[in-house]
Amino acid sequence: MKIDPQTLRKIKVDHEKYVVKGMELIHAEATRDSILEMLKSGDPVGALVKTLVMILHKVDEAARVAGIEVEDAAKLLGAGELLNQLYEIGKAAKIMKLEPDELHLALAGGIQSYVKDEIAANRIDPKKLAATMKTNLSQLPEKDKAESLLVLKKIEQTGKKYAAKIGGR
Repeated sequence: MKIDPQTLRKIKVDHEKYVVKGMELIHAEATRDSILEMLKSGDPVGALVKTLVMILHKVDEAARVAGIEVEDAAKLLGAGELLNQLYEIGKAAKIMKLEPDELHLALAGGIQSYVKDEIAANRIDPKKLAATMKTNLSQLPEKDKAESLLVLKKIEQTGKKYAAKIGGR
């Protein structure tokens, strides 16, 4: 099953708008101090996850209030960019320094938490999301499929190491 060109265009436009709204929220004078405080709370990976999920929910809420429907794929793509921005802020403030694997773990944790919340609120249909993700994966070249599976395995391994690390404190 292929995604039609019109849907791909909508995903691209939604993605750009979603990231811009997220960046506005991150850098707004009214919110940036509270975001920095969230980044300082707890372990760095957990703080990134909580902060990212909060931002995703706030951007979603603003879109719903405005009557704008954003493609789920655009949100998930935007989550990575927003996480990187949050990490750069944390690094600049000298409150976190993470390995690339830990950033992947934070992204995976943030997306998982966000999707779980959205499913619970009946805003994401898990069957539709699973079908879309399967379709998207099937459209990747074989090399990219294999790489995606390796990344998922690496995230799982990093998650186990990280859990052991913070559990041993």
